Amino acid sequence: MPQQTIPQSQNNYRRDAVGTLNQAFDMCNDNFTELFNLTPGFEDANDATTSGTPISLSPDTWATVTNDAAGAFSNTSYLPSGITSLFNGSTGNIDPTQLQLGESILVRNDFQVTPTVNGAFLEFRYQLGTGGGAYTLPRPLGTLSNGGGVSYRFSFTDLIYMGDANTRDNEISLQVKCSEESSVVNSGTVVWSLRRADI
Repeated sequence: MPQQTIPQSQNNYRRDAVGTLNQAFDMCNDNFTELFNLTPGFEDANDATTSGTPISLSPDTWATVTNDAAGAFSNTSYLPSGITSLFNGSTGNIDPTQLQLGESILVRNDFQVTPTVNGAFLEFRYQLGTGGGAYTLPRPLGTLSNGGGVSYRFSFTDLIYMGDANTRDNEISLQVKCSEESSVVNSGTVVWSLRRADI
């Protein structure tokens, strides 16, 4: 519901102003209900597979970070109002398709990478859109310089906004690339929806 404009009476002392005042109270209540009924929320997709079967990375090759959302810490109890899912465990992708244009999501990722040698360089990206409109949002994660065979944990949060139908109507995959042979254990992804109150 669009925000309502509360009319003002020209004479606050006349009896007909009472009707205007009551109308104003009703509109205040409607606006308040609309705003606070549209609650934000999140889905926590905890992976159960890669802890036992890590993802293998070939040097300088992008690979999708899989997530079955079947882990013990997955949580769908606090989804936003009007949303039934923000993550697709069947595909392992973020699912923004129930959002409205102009809304945004915060995405927190949590995974570990173990390179075989010291000095490997790690990159991360989101794959969005489809067809000729496909695009990526890259995030370099830096050089892994504490030694080979060492697990490096990464936890970070990004904002993704639904600026067009190409972004909103397609799932979003998570991908990593390492300069050296390595493996990935994915703890999971939390997707928090930032909802608009004016739709």
